[in-house]
Amino acid sequence: MTDLNYFAVLDTYVKSVLVNNLTDPYETAGGASRGSTWIHSFDDPEPTYKYPLIQIEMLPSPSEILSIGPDWWDINFVLINVWFRVKPEFKITVDGNVLKQKKLVAYYLSQIRKVLKDSYLTFADAGIKGFKVENVSPPDFDSITNTYAGAVRIQLYWFEQ
Repeated sequence: MTDLNYFAVLDTYVKSVLVNNLTDPYETAGGASRGSTWIHSFDDPEPTYKYPLIQIEMLPSPSEILSIGPDWWDINFVLINVWFRVKPEFKITVDGNVLKQKKLVAYYLSQIRKVLKDSYLTFADAGIKGFKVENVSPPDFDSITNTYAGAVRIQLYWFEQ
């Protein structure tokens, strides 16, 4: 698909899939849903964020030439980290279990992975021909942001002529 680009993949497809298919942790905790405002691109100014939140980070993404000549084909890859961050004091209850800190991060990482994997047909309809979960990081404490955090790294790809 020739009109697909890295930023369209990031903002239009990945973010919209997460917004449309994940429940805001504030809502689960009994508060009002924040709509899409809890899911951000990684370069948004963090001080305005209200935790917990998701940050979508695009990593350096290669392309590879598949053929030569005037109508050459290449394959474009997009590598994305989808981070979930939560402050230490925030907690939710899921199926009778209280989740906070590392357990809450692990729960949301599994939800993010499942939502993205289950949304493959949405990506395919947009011209994205491949999807892969590269890895899921273990939840850990980030002393810089005073949050517990973890990431799901995904790879998407498509062909262009």
